[in-house]
Amino acid sequence: MRSLSVRGFCFVIGLLLSTAVASAQFGEYTLGAGYSHRHPGTSPGLPYNKDGPYIDLDLAWHIPYPGSPVLLGFGLTGTGYWESQDINAQFDTNQFGRATLDSDLENFEIEPRFALEFWLPGTYVFVKPRIGAGLLVNNYSIDQAAQAANFTVFNTIYHTGAAFEVRPAVQAGLGWGPAAVGLELSYMAAWGGFGAFGNHAQEFRAGAFVSLRF
Repeated sequence: MRSLSVRGFCFVIGLLLSTAVASAQFGEYTLGAGYSHRHPGTSPGLPYNKDGPYIDLDLAWHIPYPGSPVLLGFGLTGTGYWESQDINAQFDTNQFGRATLDSDLENFEIEPRFALEFWLPGTYVFVKPRIGAGLLVNNYSIDQAAQAANFTVFNTIYHTGAAFEVRPAVQAGLGWGPAAVGLELSYMAAWGGFGAFGNHAQEFRAGAFVSLRF
């Protein structure tokens, strides 16, 4: 399940990248990645990792003319929180061994986005505050183990839900020619169905990005 979700997300990002490169409009393609910290609405006592990687694809166009500081576009982004834990298990009356419990939590989001791009006069330095809001699809599969009379019982909890999310962000970087690199920070708040983790969630991100103007 974990590898299938990651491969599917990477395929979509590759498809959108090809579309952006082929476009003749004056816009920006930005790919970001880094660290994410998740704060759920409730703590249900299930094993999970609050820290994980994220990847973010942003496509934006300068409105209403090339070089305008106003950018409109959309973002496609995803985060994964994965954890594995080895435990002692009893498989029969006299048979003991080790078992691995996996905890996979994933968020996928698509956001319309609005940004303003400011350049420091006489330099290659820019700052870009941005805000996005849209659909968040979350899913998880969490393994559990409980001891019965003479053996260990295993169970996996599954959930897929949807939520509305808002994500303010800021980027700062260096640009030259059609390319730019820099650092980014963002915060996300979401409200909806997160299964055993309640009806709201928060997320903090810190990472790096590379941009290409096309």
